[in-house]
Amino acid sequence: MPEATRKKVLLVDDDVMIILSFRNVIKNAGFELETATRGKEALEKIQQSPPDVIILDAIMPEMNGFEVARKLKADNDLKKIPIIMLTGLKSPSDATDARMAGADDVLVKPVGPAKLLERIKFHTTKKTP
Repeated sequence: MPEATRKKVLLVDDDVMIILSFRNVIKNAGFELETATRGKEALEKIQQSPPDVIILDAIMPEMNGFEVARKLKADNDLKKIPIIMLTGLKSPSDATDARMAGADDVLVKPVGPAKLLERIKFHTTKKTP
């Protein structure tokens, strides 16, 4: 599929092993992939070239995923980009906190590739109001 018609995914995680483990899975499913390892880096990339969906780690140094999500949802140009929050936090209140920050979906680590792809496909094909 030509790159211009492929949906773009931004994967943000400070754990390089997470990025490496999902990189080929996402690309082989036909998505264009961009990565970032820090929240501020992710915001810069999103502002330069908005993706179709963001996979965002909740806990990162400098700026965590909750802060990134709040900044994106406060921006009229970027607030419609779906955010899938990945978290190692297992408390039900953590999922609520992620949704309150702006996450459209919350997945608890460890996440299998099939589940992640299912959620990416859902968010890149659903119709926005």
